[in-house]
Amino acid sequence: MRKARFSAVAIAMICVLSCFSGCGLIKKKDSNAWKAEAREQMPDKIEKTNAGRFYMNGHVYSFPFKVGELLENGWNYDNKDDKSASVPGTSWYTYKVSLNDGNKHTITLEAYNESEESCALSDAYVGLLTLDKVCGDVMFSGDISLNDNDNTLATSESILDYCADAFEFVPDNNIKTHLKTTFLGNDDNQCSITYILAPDETGARYVISQVNYECAFTIDVADYVTATMMSITRNDPSYINSISRKSAGEGFLSGARDYYAEYFLYVIGFDFESISTELREKAITYMDTVFPNIEVIVTKGSSSILNTTMVVTYTAPDDFDSHLTDAMIAAADEYDSESENLQSDPAFAGLVLDKLIEIAPDFTYTGKHTYELTYTGDEDQLDYDMDIVVLCMLGGYEYQTAE
Repeated sequence: MRKARFSAVAIAMICVLSCFSGCGLIKKKDSNAWKAEAREQMPDKIEKTNAGRFYMNGHVYSFPFKVGELLENGWNYDNKDDKSASVPGTSWYTYKVSLNDGNKHTITLEAYNESEESCALSDAYVGLLTLDKVCGDVMFSGDISLNDNDNTLATSESILDYCADAFEFVPDNNIKTHLKTTFLGNDDNQCSITYILAPDETGARYVISQVNYECAFTIDVADYVTATMMSITRNDPSYINSISRKSAGEGFLSGARDYYAEYFLYVIGFDFESISTELREKAITYMDTVFPNIEVIVTKGSSSILNTTMVVTYTAPDDFDSHLTDAMIAAADEYDSESENLQSDPAFAGLVLDKLIEIAPDFTYTGKHTYELTYTGDEDQLDYDMDIVVLCMLGGYEYQTAE
């Protein structure tokens, strides 16, 4: 069970193109004829000045570009409602378009309206885009096309031969298969491009299997962490609503509170396959007693194309372990079951929560604690780190960060 959230930065939603070699109006024997046309329009080397440029199905695009460019080049919305869609100011919109070339090419994109006023979807910018394995005819600078065994690489480092400017490898399980750089896109938007390499059919060489574009329209991960912390601790969806691409708000907060209620029970020693509504509500009551006393500040530290570091400074109940012990002793005194394993009995868990709720108004919050989060594009890891921070605020896991 995970709560729905950033994925900022991070995390973002992946957009897939579909292409089939030798398809469409081009006869099979001429399936690569498009490459000559593409080479005439694409630079020989990848540089930061042209990293956002790519050829796709007969047209050249420079990232980021407006949705209207795709529509002018033969693409259409999959959902007819998108045709009249209005994108609120400074908001994201996820949609699909299809190319009417007889090959069922479909791209799922994420667009962004950078203005303060609402605009038609066609006037919004393409902010996130992934060009993947099965796509239309696509070429990048340096004569690079997707999954093309004609330009396989002896090693993952060989791609650097195509790059005139500095690229950096993004750690991926200690295998150098993600190569990333930033570049300045249209209208001076800061963007990034990531080449993902995969073994070819022989397994001994590499091909470019996927290329991801991302524009700085994406939510600043430090802002997202701040909004998430404030939404939960203040029980106020307006914080997350102010930046969420999914307009999470009430839905996010409700899901997060249910999630943390169950997680808190697990942290203090109760591991149930399912949590009753009554038990969950008691855990939420405890949260509502503690969170109004919590102070939290998120400070952005270092930032590069590889990662963003944040330091979360927060308060938490002093001496929580002692409070929990007192609650369990008091609960055991009132417990009248014959169960040999108190930690597996929801009735005992309910008594413990009752005791915590009873003594929580007397908690003090004098200690300042810190927790460092580093976002490298791994949304699951960011989620995990944020979970630890929230549980520390409630008292759980405090032993990991106590100063």
